[in-house]
Amino acid sequence: MCYCGTDIPYDSCCQPLHRYQKKAKTAEQLMRSRYSAFVVADEQYLQFTHHRSTFTADLYANLARSNPKWLRLQVLESQEKGSQAWVSFKAYYLEDGIEKALAEHSRFVRKGGHWQYVDGEFF
Repeated sequence: MCYCGTDIPYDSCCQPLHRYQKKAKTAEQLMRSRYSAFVVADEQYLQFTHHRSTFTADLYANLARSNPKWLRLQVLESQEKGSQAWVSFKAYYLEDGIEKALAEHSRFVRKGGHWQYVDGEFF
């Protein structure tokens, strides 16, 4: 099954987005595909889906080396209002053999028919 937590195989879920064969229809789908991109260390996709207003060149540098072992994704809430959206989630990972969670309320915008990650607030 896909890393993002759906009951769909990766090659039918997030992989077509990672290969630019499909685009995310919703901000939640984009967020899920970005989580999967972290799992597979797809720096190019993460850069492509990050809004330029908050992107910095070194943001995803060394992703393959520093990437923790991601365990699972839990989407808590997803809201869309026109070309803006917010997705709250918890991403679980292993660090030094201890399970931890990253909780974020992420902001997305749709520009030119593409959803993009803008920023997030940890909680």
